[in-house]
Amino acid sequence: DGFRWLRNGVLLGGHSEPRFTPTRHDAGARLSCRQTVTYPPPLNVTVAATSPPRTVRGAAGAPASSTVLQLTA
Repeated sequence: DGFRWLRNGVLLGGHSEPRFTPTRHDAGARLSCRQTVTYPPPLNVTVAATSPPRTVRGAAGAPASSTVLQLTA
C-alpha cells in the first residue's frame, strides 16, 4: 500500500511519498499519483486510485528553482 508517482503514465522508481517536488527534468511532463489501500478482513479488498495528471510548467533546462509546483497526493 502507499503512493506511486507517474510521469507521463510511467511509474517513477523510488518515489513513494505523498509529496513530490518536480525538478527541471520534469518540465512539460504530466505528473500524477496512484494511491493503493488494502482493507483487512472482513473486507479483504485492495483498491487503487490515480489522480488526474498535472502538467509541469517551465521550459526544459530551466533551473529547478524556477519550478514552483509541488504535488501532494
